[in-house]
Amino acid sequence: MAWSFSRYLHDLANHTWLNMRAADGFGLPLNEETITEALALTLAGDFDPSFLKVRAFNKYEEGGVKNPKPTGADWEVWVETPTGKGITLRFQAKRIFWSPKKHNAKYDGIDAAKAQTTNLIKNTGSAIPLYLFYNWQPEPGFNPHAKKRFPHASWACKSKYRMVEDWGVSVTPAFGVVSKTKPKPEDIAIMRPWGCIACSCTSALSDPTLAGRLGASLRHLFTDLTIAQDRQEDLSKISFEPSKTKPRWAEIIERERPAGVIPDRDGLREELARLGLDAVVHMQQTRPFERRE
Repeated sequence: MAWSFSRYLHDLANHTWLNMRAADGFGLPLNEETITEALALTLAGDFDPSFLKVRAFNKYEEGGVKNPKPTGADWEVWVETPTGKGITLRFQAKRIFWSPKKHNAKYDGIDAAKAQTTNLIKNTGSAIPLYLFYNWQPEPGFNPHAKKRFPHASWACKSKYRMVEDWGVSVTPAFGVVSKTKPKPEDIAIMRPWGCIACSCTSALSDPTLAGRLGASLRHLFTDLTIAQDRQEDLSKISFEPSKTKPRWAEIIERERPAGVIPDRDGLREELARLGLDAVVHMQQTRPFERRE
């Protein structure tokens, strides 16, 4: 079976789901920062640089100080094509919280009265503004109502790998969260496992670049949201097509020398502090996808 980037993201979501459930069982629930750091670290270490060169940076590990989030985001990802064009994904991460008896689950960190979601949209520039949800639920049978927490499982997907754990890391356009306060999973109009944004079900499999596939899938996702909410959103400023518009932090990372050594770590840390980002991931595709990848 050919390697699949979509399946890889589904596997990360599975691990996230199971790790969150195990941590809760030990009374050590994982926070959003810890999960984000673990995902960034895994992405940075899993790929052969002859195909996909991934570099990650966490400002806290480098001695940074937490600031308010002027962008409303937690982490940002630059995905670059072999020709140097790319897209920027800007994520605000929220984890699910279960009630003590595991009857109800909510994203307690979302508050419509605060400016976080508005800032995520307003300050996005050409980046694609997204909410990333870290999910888990109790073991099957623990609560017969738990399976109802993720009713989106009927989305049109042809993948034979669909599992409830695929929802461990899920994504939705930021526009769909603007008016929400402590929403339940079923309150989110459009949510997809993040592996789906790299899947051939919603993107052009013929596109030989990861950035092109992600951009096409996310354009579909944003369009689906406007239809579901029966309202129009101004998507004209969002760059779904790969372009030369690159985040400044990505330019700093690319100046690394020798291999793996970033020359201006202070400058990179200051840029992350200015944006209020916890982590950044630079993904540079060094060769096109094969047809089935």
